[in-house]
Amino acid sequence: MSSPLEMSLSKLLNSVKSKKVIAIDPSSHSLAWCVFDIDGSSFNIVDTGKIDFRDKKEISSKLSVIRRGLYNVWEDHSFRHAAIEQSVYIQNFQSSRIISYIIGYSWGVLDEYCDSVVDINPLIWKNKIGYKNVSKEDKIKIEQEFGSKGIQKRLTQERKDRVRRIIDDFCGGATEDEDINDAIGIALWYYIEYGNGALQR
Repeated sequence: MSSPLEMSLSKLLNSVKSKKVIAIDPSSHSLAWCVFDIDGSSFNIVDTGKIDFRDKKEISSKLSVIRRGLYNVWEDHSFRHAAIEQSVYIQNFQSSRIISYIIGYSWGVLDEYCDSVVDINPLIWKNKIGYKNVSKEDKIKIEQEFGSKGIQKRLTQERKDRVRRIIDDFCGGATEDEDINDAIGIALWYYIEYGNGALQR
C-alpha cells in the first residue's frame, strides 16, 4: 500500500503533464520568473520576466506589487503549478525579515492560482542541474588570470556565469539578467524532478 507521501508525489507528477509551471527566484527587491511547459518529455520556456519593487520602501507596498504582478503573469499564461526558491540564512536581520515575508506572501498568492506549489533549496537545485562550486583551484586560476584586486566580485560573476552556461547548453534560453537565469535554473530543476527525470541535452 502506498504511503500518503508517495500518493501525493504521484498525484503531483501526474498533474504536471502538459501543464504550464512558473518558477520564481525571489529577492528583497524583485521576483524573477520563468513560465515553462512540461509534458514529461520536453522542456519549453514560454516567457520570462521580473516583478520589480526596489522603489517600494514599505513591505506592504512591496507585497501589493507582488500580488498585482503575479496576477498579471497568471492572466497571460494560466500556470497551474509553481516552484519558488527557499530563503537562505542572511546575517542581516532586516534583510532576512523582508525576504521571509516576500517568499511567504508569494507562496500564498501562488496557492490561489495553482494546484501545487513547491519550494527548493538553492544549493539543491543548482546541484541537480549540474552546477559545480568554485573550487580553491578555480580561485587560484582566476587570481592568476585577473589578479587579486576585485577577486570576490570576479568569483561572484563566475558563479553566475556557470548557471548561465548550463542554461545555454540545455535550451539556449539564458538572458542578460542573472536573477531571471536563476529562475530558469529553478525551472530546469523542476523539469528534472517532476518531468522526465533526467537532464537530456
